[in-house]
Amino acid sequence: MLLMIFGLAYLMLTHTSSSHSFSGGLAKGTNLSEESMKYGSTKLGRFWRKPPRLPPRLSPDEKGTNNKTINELVRLNADPIWIERQQKVKEAFLHAWSGYKKYAMGYDELMPLSQRGVDGLGGLGATVVDALDTAMIMGANEVVSEAGSWIETHLSDKISKKGQVNLFETTIRVLGGLLSAYHLSGGGQQTNSMREGPKPIFYLETARKLADRLLVAFTSSPTPIPFSDVVLHDPSAHRAPDGLSSTSEVSTLQLEFNYLSTVCGDPKYSMEAMKVLEHMKNLPKVEGLVPIYISPDSGEFSGENIRLGSRGDSYYEYLIKVCFFPGTLALGATKGITKEKAMKDNLLKFDDLENLKLAEDLAKTCFEMYSVTSTGLAPEIAYFHTKEYTEGGLDGGNKGSKYREWGWQIFEAFEKYTKVESGGYSSLEDVTELPPRRRDKMETFYLGETLKYLYLLFGDSSIFPLDKFVFNTEAHPLPIKDYYYFLKFCWCIIHMFGPGSKWRSVKVVSRNVSSAMSQLFDLYSIVHREEQFFGEIHSYGPPDYGMVVRCNC
Repeated sequence: MLLMIFGLAYLMLTHTSSSHSFSGGLAKGTNLSEESMKYGSTKLGRFWRKPPRLPPRLSPDEKGTNNKTINELVRLNADPIWIERQQKVKEAFLHAWSGYKKYAMGYDELMPLSQRGVDGLGGLGATVVDALDTAMIMGANEVVSEAGSWIETHLSDKISKKGQVNLFETTIRVLGGLLSAYHLSGGGQQTNSMREGPKPIFYLETARKLADRLLVAFTSSPTPIPFSDVVLHDPSAHRAPDGLSSTSEVSTLQLEFNYLSTVCGDPKYSMEAMKVLEHMKNLPKVEGLVPIYISPDSGEFSGENIRLGSRGDSYYEYLIKVCFFPGTLALGATKGITKEKAMKDNLLKFDDLENLKLAEDLAKTCFEMYSVTSTGLAPEIAYFHTKEYTEGGLDGGNKGSKYREWGWQIFEAFEKYTKVESGGYSSLEDVTELPPRRRDKMETFYLGETLKYLYLLFGDSSIFPLDKFVFNTEAHPLPIKDYYYFLKFCWCIIHMFGPGSKWRSVKVVSRNVSSAMSQLFDLYSIVHREEQFFGEIHSYGPPDYGMVVRCNC
């Protein structure tokens, strides 16, 4: 379901020029070599043709919102029909929240039919945190206040006292939600851009408290592959019952832990998370594809089951990072900017146009999964034929309105078949039956992902340009700039202090020489090398974007 919705949102953006953004214009004159990010260029072989390249540019310092709210920015210059439809999505969000607030406040999930709450994700109030940044984006200030107040009053205590949680689910929903709320509420800026809820620093402090406990999943494992579950109140970590970790889960933690290191200035979170990708990069693969299980004891893949769905999907997603395959291919093809601008700047080669066309065809396939069912909603799993088929040439023209219309059809189906009058939305047992049998469960991601992506899809201007923001796999937006700088720094250090290090030059990004030197020694102590370290630093390129470090270990 979410594969489809975000794919539509991104493909629409690649065909639509946006003059307004949350973080200001594009970077000018700052280039990164593709070589520095080779770990993200896995080959998918004949499944997805030649892999797209990563964006070649860094974004400049964010310029804020010119005192406009996030909700005002997303509605600028919008067509009246899409303003109205966007408002319908906001009304659906408020209806979902009202049911949760009335019957399940503080529980992980709402059971809308039996009108009660249930803790199925560890008991940290997952729906509250998942929904918070959606409320901020929509300008639902009352929800922001209610969710923020609950987090401020209860979440820190729950983190200290709760038992077992899944590392992956807790990271993408709770840690990611807190970090997104920190940024959107004004974190790192002089003032709080949101009028409601706690101060930004509170979200960050709570995120760090949670991450400190989750780190034990990494540090307890005998290999760089973390254990799957953590007991928060100990804290301690242990394997799943079968002893294996999910490939997608261990490789879908890096955005959150990297960004946390960025904003707190402590590299320990990033270092542990990045060791996973560094290790997996060197494991054998089948034309870039990997099995869906991996052993934290041996560090090796387990079994031969390879699939692009559950337990495998977000491994590929986080290699380039945007939700799922149509969006992933389009992001790589256009370098995170609109198709119009990418073509104007001569950034699109033939392979990029091929990948963009493939992304459009895949999005159409995803939509067909909705349109062929009785309810107009897609099943969790679908089987289909894979004969060669494509529409038109490589260009495809401006399809923004088509993707929005598809999204609107999907939204109307949700409203018709899953809305519960007393509050909230249900899941469905079988989307091919009429009337459909309802399942007594409202997923947290219905508020955190589905309605957020639909709301952004119907907005005329993108407040989250995809060369400046990245959405985690639970749709929590994080700014790329500082995260990307710190990622490059830590990645270079891992290689500098790796086995057999000799004199070498690497590009490291830091604000100034003394800061870079301090970080070098801090990171050096983390990896426990005893040899004397000698380093020299000299200026590199634009002074705010980097320097060259030579080290002898």
